[in-house]
Amino acid sequence: MLKKFYHPKLYIVLAVIALALTGAYFWLCRMAGDKALEIFNREMARQHLLEGSVAVESISADMWGNVAFSGLKWLDADGEPVVFVPDGHFKVKPWDVVTGSVKLGSLQEAELNNPVIAIRFNKEMRPTFLPKAEKKTEGAAEPRKRGLHINLPDNLPQSSIKINNCTLTASYRHRYFVLSGVNIAARSEKADELKLKITANNLGGMMIGDELGISGKVLLNGGEPQCDLFLSLKNVVPESLGLGKVKDTASVYGHATGPLAGPVIDGRIEFAELNIPALRFYKVNGDFLYEDGHIDFTNVTGGIYGGTVEAMGTYDIDSRAYTIDALGHDLMASVAAKTSKINCRVELDLKMRCNGNPHDVLTYGSFTGGAGTYSLIPFESISGSFSDQNGVLQFTDVKIKTPLGEVTSDAFEIVKGRVHIKDIFLTAPQGERIQIK
Repeated sequence: MLKKFYHPKLYIVLAVIALALTGAYFWLCRMAGDKALEIFNREMARQHLLEGSVAVESISADMWGNVAFSGLKWLDADGEPVVFVPDGHFKVKPWDVVTGSVKLGSLQEAELNNPVIAIRFNKEMRPTFLPKAEKKTEGAAEPRKRGLHINLPDNLPQSSIKINNCTLTASYRHRYFVLSGVNIAARSEKADELKLKITANNLGGMMIGDELGISGKVLLNGGEPQCDLFLSLKNVVPESLGLGKVKDTASVYGHATGPLAGPVIDGRIEFAELNIPALRFYKVNGDFLYEDGHIDFTNVTGGIYGGTVEAMGTYDIDSRAYTIDALGHDLMASVAAKTSKINCRVELDLKMRCNGNPHDVLTYGSFTGGAGTYSLIPFESISGSFSDQNGVLQFTDVKIKTPLGEVTSDAFEIVKGRVHIKDIFLTAPQGERIQIK
């Protein structure tokens, strides 16, 4: 009974139909490839993922979904450039091109060469090129919350993107950053996870440095994107961040977690050498915590004046104001005072304050020391207070205890390396006070 279904003519008919369908498919692919520019511009005109306009100068495609282009330009709603890509290529699902149903899920891979990207953020830390959120009408459902991304869906397709030798600028409030020599690799293997690897070989703007590295992942989870990223910065110049006139470079390492639009960064900072007004540190290492433009420094240690120092501080990126509180141990007084007349080891309580103007940095504190000599005269202990501002290092309430009595001075100054000593008194054990200078 079944033999009648295996008639040879049936095979011929099925083969002809298969060939016809295959031919029609490849013909449609060929037509889609020939009209790739028309299709691309039409789809870009329809898209609602981005504000503004996206167009290319030339584009070509084959029947396998491989697309090459040149001169891609994206302008925001105000006509300001967001992205320019000289050339690149991407791969999409061929059937989506044939059926005209190209969407984000159609993209399988993309590679962009030498792009220039300019991103501007509003006060909500939202890219200005994203569509404005629709106003909620009475009885309408709450709009889906968007994070710091280009309207990514809750579920990402499996795809990969490479960006080679990119120049990236970003501005937010009064902050402006420039990255050059940027290479980016993004890959989505899971529907709710995007893996990232970013490197840059030059930093400019509000942060000058040599190298940047970011690696980790962004989690979508159907809500505000969360990040789990590891950061590294090499040879960053603190002066570019407003930290006085500090030109000594630092290396920074951190772990960013929380919302992508406003992460918390827990990290470590290292200086081989750190020179700030009246102070010269070496081998400085410490922890920091960044949140909402504010940085707290803790567990900072280093070397200074032949001894060691422990410090903590704060820094505000917007105002560029900072504070530093430090305790110095076993320091060489001759190095600190910049004079060979005094020789002893001292303990130092130091504070630095800056309101954001590097010319208004104030350094002040107090010190205590053990036995030593002053102008070859032995003493049992020394103490006093000091302040440094605008290149003038001033010592006040200086007390030097000797076997002959206590030597005191209301003030002496060091201006541009020259010592200016005011009145010095000796108070004998019997209470007699004698002016010795």
